[in-house]
Amino acid sequence: MMHTVGVTRNEQLVRVDLAHSNAAHTISLRPHLLTLAGEALSGIVLDDASLIITRDMGRAIGYDFVVEMIDRETVFYAQVANSAVFTPFTKKGDPASTNLLTMVLRHSETDGYCLDDLWPGPFRPSLPDGETPIDGASDYWAQHAYIFEDQRLKASSITRTCPY
Repeated sequence: MMHTVGVTRNEQLVRVDLAHSNAAHTISLRPHLLTLAGEALSGIVLDDASLIITRDMGRAIGYDFVVEMIDRETVFYAQVANSAVFTPFTKKGDPASTNLLTMVLRHSETDGYCLDDLWPGPFRPSLPDGETPIDGASDYWAQHAYIFEDQRLKASSITRTCPY
């Protein structure tokens, strides 16, 4: 189900798949981010095949739940429900208020511009999936983890051993 997010300064329509994109999960948890994405897009000129945009919204828009890890002993890895990718988690740390909104867009001839992912906070590489190497992802996620709160995890996947 495609939904219009907004229109860019150079009149490019941006849509999001509210059922099957990475953005869909984030939007379901934080629906206000969809409105913020439309606001951010109105000031942006799009002209690349795929884009990663981090925009300072000029006000607090939410919390960044990724923290830099000092004590690696507090990290565990697990698959979030409906995901095959392992995510690093920690129970230590506090979410930080952020003014930044990061959006990952892609362009195709058939769909135009699509919002693939978005989150409050700075850009960070995707989690390594073990199959597709992503430059810098393993190094980044060796130093960072999500703060564990109430995420639904696959209990059988929880481990202290780094899977990547």
